[in-house]
Amino acid sequence: MRDVVIVDSVRTGLAKAFRGSFNQTRSDDMLAHCIDSLLERNGNVGADEVEDVVVGAASHGGEQDGNLARLAVILSKLPVSTAGVSINRFCSSGLQSIAIAANQIASGQTEVAIAGGVDSISMRTRQEPGKSKQNQRLLDEKPDIFMAMGNTAEVVARRYQVTREMQDEYALQSQQRYAAAVESGKISEEIVPMQATMLQVDKETGEESQVEVTVDRDECNRPQTTLEGLASLAPAFEEDGSVHYQKHKIFLYREDFKNFEDGFLDAVEKIQELMATGDYRDPIAEREAKSEQTPQESKDESAAPEAESTSTD
Repeated sequence: MRDVVIVDSVRTGLAKAFRGSFNQTRSDDMLAHCIDSLLERNGNVGADEVEDVVVGAASHGGEQDGNLARLAVILSKLPVSTAGVSINRFCSSGLQSIAIAANQIASGQTEVAIAGGVDSISMRTRQEPGKSKQNQRLLDEKPDIFMAMGNTAEVVARRYQVTREMQDEYALQSQQRYAAAVESGKISEEIVPMQATMLQVDKETGEESQVEVTVDRDECNRPQTTLEGLASLAPAFEEDGSVHYQKHKIFLYREDFKNFEDGFLDAVEKIQELMATGDYRDPIAEREAKSEQTPQESKDESAAPEAESTSTD
């Protein structure tokens, strides 16, 4: 196996969904912009040397339908001879794309490749919803396969007893680390400014206008976040849940992978302590075991209130 080297990495700024600077910008255009920026920043690598482009996206409907990677190749300054492949592993799609490209290089299949991820939530307001039906057998036998990511986060929180306090502490730490990275100039190094036409709506009159903007920074960070502010946010996915939208936004912001890993391991250590003392309970497994009981067994236990093993403060 050969060694694989990441030469450079770039990204656009992260804009707010629906009302942010990219609310009219297509995913394939953003992707092509990043590809061209990489080529411009690395003049010692010729465009004709790039053999493959691997792109991940969490949604392949609407404007993101088809082979996004190949579309971006044609939109970019890469030659038509450059191949493209698009994959979907939901939230880890971009990371999986990098792994695939790295394995291609390590095995000798490819010499130079570009890999990454792209997604636009705003595109949902620019297109008609597709008319299709989900597999009925899956709906009957395994309906959770269609569960939204926010609800899967609630499952993880309950199963591994990741309390609301733990989530808020980690969220605050993430915002603080991101703010420090901005202050030191690390974030600006990876963002390539992009011109865009934004649909702006006047909050008072509802009047719409087209505004030319330059996206050269992230729009979703909140460096003034406090634990009190986080605690005041209501759950976003389940009435008695512990996950709110703030978690998703700041979870992505990290100064470097080591800091991200350390913060995650802190939470894991707390879970391991509960397991070591015998205080850990898996509510999902308990619910599944209870569903397998006979009707009489279920009836006998129905009088006792079910204990909740996870804090949802």
